[in-house]
Amino acid sequence: MCLLVAALAHKSFASSELQGLSNLRQAPFSESLGQGCHSKELDDRHWQTFQFPNIQAQQHLCIRGTLTIDKEQLPPNPTLLFLALAAYEIYLNGELIGKNGVPGSSKTYEQVGAISSLTQLDYKTLVPGEHLISIELSSFHTADAFSAIAYALAIIDQQSFYQTIIVASSITALLIGGLSLLFVIFLTVYLRYSNQASHLIFALLCVFTLALLVAEQWKLWVNYYYDVHLLRMHIVFALTLVVTSLLPSYYLAQHNASHKPLWLGALALTLLAVAYSTTSFDARSAWLFCASLLFVGAINVITLRHGKAGSITALLICAVSILGFILAPRLFLEFGFAFSITLVLASIGVSLLNQLIKQRNLALEAGKIKGELLRRNLQPHYLMNCLMQVQELIDFAPAQANEFVQQLAEEFRALVKVSEKEVVTLEEELRLCHSHLKIMSVRYQQNYQLVTQSVPDSASQCPAHILVPTAIIHSQIENCFTHNRIMSDKPIQLSISASKSRIILELTTPIDVATQHQGMGIGDAYIRAKMAQVCESDWQLESCQVADHWVTRYEYQIRPNFT
Repeated sequence: MCLLVAALAHKSFASSELQGLSNLRQAPFSESLGQGCHSKELDDRHWQTFQFPNIQAQQHLCIRGTLTIDKEQLPPNPTLLFLALAAYEIYLNGELIGKNGVPGSSKTYEQVGAISSLTQLDYKTLVPGEHLISIELSSFHTADAFSAIAYALAIIDQQSFYQTIIVASSITALLIGGLSLLFVIFLTVYLRYSNQASHLIFALLCVFTLALLVAEQWKLWVNYYYDVHLLRMHIVFALTLVVTSLLPSYYLAQHNASHKPLWLGALALTLLAVAYSTTSFDARSAWLFCASLLFVGAINVITLRHGKAGSITALLICAVSILGFILAPRLFLEFGFAFSITLVLASIGVSLLNQLIKQRNLALEAGKIKGELLRRNLQPHYLMNCLMQVQELIDFAPAQANEFVQQLAEEFRALVKVSEKEVVTLEEELRLCHSHLKIMSVRYQQNYQLVTQSVPDSASQCPAHILVPTAIIHSQIENCFTHNRIMSDKPIQLSISASKSRIILELTTPIDVATQHQGMGIGDAYIRAKMAQVCESDWQLESCQVADHWVTRYEYQIRPNFT
């Protein structure tokens, strides 16, 4: 994760070391050394040379070096920034210029200071030329879990530094506000409307990313004591693990991918292996995110074949993020993670909001067509034909007239009942179809039958467990009677092939007169609108004449929130 305070220091200097600092040497601090650590006369030529970022924990050191000052490169308000998990005193030419906590020879004598310190420097004392800079530093309150404990030593412009913090905090506040809003929106949608797992996962992804962002930026807002830095890093690591677990889980739920247990098991094993493959907190977080993006990419490559919305965008973000990590790993650690996760969440949020709007429009369209469909079954022409049929039957076959009225009433009751549902069981749909066929049989003095059969070698389920969009088979049978003359010597056949994920229904209707306009009109529009609402884009409808039969094939997968 990014060390944002160090990054702010980089705004003034190219590296985390003080510009002009050279000949850094260190030696264990001892009582005999004492204030000699800061004396110009001390001979330190035999001391160990090192780089500032390589300071380790559990040490008490005297650090000396040469600082070359160039007035032209000094900022207008020079301020010394020291960011390290240690207590220290800094001297320039033997004069104390800054301190943080109290360095000591052991944990008992060391007094913990803040994670960073800012010390205003006197511009007049910073004369051009070479100066002795010396530091007494101890880090006994810092755990060995950190590979390095020194992050920044720089002279910065104090005003620019605070302005940069304000800008960074403002951006963070905007992100927090946006994530909070998305969390509230999609949690409400899940609880009150959709009950769709992807909406809940996205809401959790937003709130845990928000928590991760706050945990990351906490050091920018609260200059806490460095002995609690390890606790904060463990919190950041835990939140990173949760976020990188939720991200692929969202795409599994949103795309309704098959073999979810296998995907989730592989994801858990991979993330755990990555989490404990290195001791560096920054490296672990980066590799966890990259592993999560690889899973997101793999899921979207597979679902791209089915034309899932958002797959291409997700793949592009994954590719750019992983490429950025490979080409510039340090820059990615500091800025890339936050930028990438923001892009991912923004693309998901936009996609889901568009999906909600689309679903709302489809629901309105389906509701409109549903009303038209009910009015069609109650239209005067249809009722007049039915009443005339009843009148004829009363004179010649009173018992049959009574049965006809009962069948008509049963169909109307069933239509009103199913019209309140978005999906029904295939058993309910077939009951509605049988009722309509009985009415048509009496009207045309024929014997129309509907038979069902399961496709061999398929994982078929019984009609009571198969879900279908409401009245799509009933509407197609009505279309056949409206646009064709149906043969009664052959039954209408419904072939059923159903698995846990996909359903295929094939309706074959024997016709006596060929037609060129079958499947058009309000019935066909209703079927397509209903399937689009319940199945989103994951459906196919094919309807055509094959010899003396009209064949309609439905292939679909019900969205999880309708199951």
